[in-house]
Amino acid sequence: SFADAARDAPSVRDARAVVIEAVQRELVTLEELRAEVDDGPRCGSALLRAGIDAAASGAWSVPEHDLLQVLQRSGRFPVVWANPVLQAPDGTRLPTPDCWLDDVGLAIQVHSRRHHFGVKDWEHTLHQDGVFAEYGVPVIAITPHQLRANPSDVLARVGRAHAARRGLARPNVLATPRV
Repeated sequence: SFADAARDAPSVRDARAVVIEAVQRELVTLEELRAEVDDGPRCGSALLRAGIDAAASGAWSVPEHDLLQVLQRSGRFPVVWANPVLQAPDGTRLPTPDCWLDDVGLAIQVHSRRHHFGVKDWEHTLHQDGVFAEYGVPVIAITPHQLRANPSDVLARVGRAHAARRGLARPNVLATPRV
């Protein structure tokens, strides 16, 4: 089971990856995993709980979860949303940013070689970033390596972009947090 795989994972990061991927692929629900924590063995349950917490945060990958944690723990931003639904005034559905600062309408994207390696994946990523620009949404792109190697630098970049957006007109998009 996915719960057992998370319990037996060699690290918290691996447990998070197992649970997030299983939930994203709709192979298991958070409720089923929570029941497994309550009913299952105690051994490894901390790893399973860490995975459940990561998936419950709304992150769709471990790097997204890492980014969300860095931004939220900083206390510098009023609200940070993971993977919100964005919509243009005409009803057009926009791409989903990995993280969103709604007060200024700022998107943060984690671009990894692993998930954007193929030509079609890379072109899709560039297209999505272009769609944000078409609707006036500024985007900060970071890599998982940058986030792991120097989270304070990533936080400083996002902080500078956030500060630069304060006082400017917010992009005319409707953002709705995912539930």
